[in-house]
Formats: sequence, structure tokens, C-alpha cells
Amino acid sequence: STWNPRTEMIAKMIKPNSAVIEFGAGRKVLLNYIDVSCKYQPSDCVDRGDDTLIIDLNTADLPNLPSYDYAVFSGVIEYLTDVPKVVKWLSSFADHAVLSYLVVEGEKNPALIQNRRNYGWVNDYSDNEIMDIFLEQNFEMLDKTFWVDHVEDRNEDYKHIIYLFENKHRHSSSSHSGT
Repeated sequence: STWNPRTEMIAKMIKPNSAVIEFGAGRKVLLNYIDVSCKYQPSDCVDRGDDTLIIDLNTADLPNLPSYDYAVFSGVIEYLTDVPKVVKWLSSFADHAVLSYLVVEGEKNPALIQNRRNYGWVNDYSDNEIMDIFLEQNFEMLDKTFWVDHVEDRNEDYKHIIYLFENKHRHSSSSHSGT
């Protein structure tokens, strides 16, 4: 699949022996790339069989979840109606967040917004806006890399940013002192 390189890049940000929850898990491709020592929990808005947690991130009441070392959102944030609310919820159980997002660069003109709506995307954040949303919930950016998706039929390149954030609140209260 054309998305596999992105998934592989995300997996490289996840340390071995970690508990990982993936939102929008779909075919659970991430499981093929994370270290075998990791404990993996798929989640999606529809039943994907096996042990999938069914969670609609656009619902009013998000469930209480146990702690995870990493929460992964690969091509999911674009579909969220209330990103700040989801990030606040995330801060209660995740030590790290790994996400890919196709940021809006420059002016948010009507044609660009319409193009995003054609994909079913419901928000239009810049790089700084994404970082601010996570910063407001005490997430610090540890890493940022880029993945370019070339769409053949339109002959266009889409530059996704892959972020790794650390939850400073959870990390400081649960981690050992020193390095």
C-alpha cells in the first residue's frame, strides 16, 4: 500500500517494550512494523474484528482508557471535529502521541479548503496550530519529520508532517529521575 512508508516511519518512533494504542487502525499495518516486544491495541470507529476497541473519536463521551506508552494517529486527525478535546482526553492516558497530519501551508483559501473537504477532512490546521494544540495539554514535541505522498492521477505531492509528542505531565510523574 502507498501508506506503508508512512506507517514504517511512525513505527520507528516507538520504542521496544511499549504499550501502543492505534486509533484508526484499519488493517492494523502498524503491527507489522513495531518491535515484536510491543503490546498493540488496535482501535477504530468500526469493528475490525479480533480485539479492536471501537471508539468514535468524534463522539461526545470518550471512554476512560488504561495507560499507554504511545497513542498513534496515522491519517486520523484530519477527520476529527474537535481536535483540542481529543488531545485533552489523550493527555489523561498516553505518555506519547505519534501522528501524521497534512498541514495547511500559507493562506487558507476556499479552493484549498474545498479540496480538503472532498477528502472528507473536517479541519485545516497549520503546523504551528497543531503544535499549539498539543502544547496546551502539556505535550512537548520531541521529533518532527516529513513524508511526501505523491498522488499520480493529480500529479501532486502532499507533504505530511509526522510528529512525536511527549506528555510532560504524565512523563514527569511516572518516570524515573535522571537519565
